[in-house]
Amino acid sequence: MIALFINSFPNKKFLNYSFWEQICDVRSSFVMSLLMGCSVWLLGKINLQDWLVLIMQIVAGVLLYGLLSLIFKNKDFLYLKQMCIEYRK
Repeated sequence: MIALFINSFPNKKFLNYSFWEQICDVRSSFVMSLLMGCSVWLLGKINLQDWLVLIMQIVAGVLLYGLLSLIFKNKDFLYLKQMCIEYRK
């Protein structure tokens, strides 16, 4: 967040890319990361062996972030998905 503030001024001056445009561009990624982080943190509260909880957190985090990327139609995720589909052909 600090880097966003520091970089926003030169970006506006040299690229005509305003602070609010930058916020809008990272908004969906921020929300997806926040939701994934909260769910993974909650999984950490389960009273199981540490290694099992870690595996559950990794799997849940990847699946949830992928699902949220599809729901939010994250362009980077959709591009990666398309590249994987084309590679398989």
